Amino acid sequence: MFEARTLIGTVGTMDRRGTTETTDVLGTRQWLRLQHNTSWREARDLVMIGQALNVLPLTHKLFAAGEITLGHVRVIVAGLHKTPALPARGSWTANTS
Repeated sequence: MFEARTLIGTVGTMDRRGTTETTDVLGTRQWLRLQHNTSWREARDLVMIGQALNVLPLTHKLFAAGEITLGHVRVIVAGLHKTPALPARGSWTANTS
């Protein structure tokens, strides 16, 4: 589980910073797919969870500490995406103001 925590945290940071955007069209999902041979679904899920953890500090802290599992995080993120008042899937952004 430590590997998943590290990977998702790294993916979320990279996506937030745009460090995988080597061209105008190469986003984090495409970069994961091309550079790490992940499936489209796996890449989408990694980015979505990474983005969600960027705006859910308590969930991120508990996940990083091993207090909750990846399964727990997936349920939290899925539940949030079903809440009408929240951004649509794939549009998570951290509030930097």
